[in-house]
Amino acid sequence: LSGAVVGPTFGCLLGQQFQILKKGDRFWYENNIPPSAFTKDQLQELRKVNLASILCENLDGVYMVQPDVFIGLDPYLNSPVTCDVFPRINIELWKTDSPALQVPEAILIQTLEKGTEGLAMRRKEE
Repeated sequence: LSGAVVGPTFGCLLGQQFQILKKGDRFWYENNIPPSAFTKDQLQELRKVNLASILCENLDGVYMVQPDVFIGLDPYLNSPVTCDVFPRINIELWKTDSPALQVPEAILIQTLEKGTEGLAMRRKEE
């Protein structure tokens, strides 16, 4: 831990604690705990993506970005590259034939009616 703010013992304890937190979190994306678990193909696809590729995909007018966006510009180690070099995520892996939760039509209609009534009452109060 050369140049670290904490010593080796405390650094080891911190590392172990974060590892335990990650393994025990049922919502951590790599844990295979249904129903929130990703398939192996989905995980493989997620691991291809980094923040630079997300910025390229979602920001208008951005055509070049640094590979590691958290590190300052360096002409040799972190110079901007075109967005074409980053892999794109295949969202088809999340497509399903049927929705995971199917709400009966009667409940949908009842909910819409309640919402409409609530909106009408709020408009009267205004």
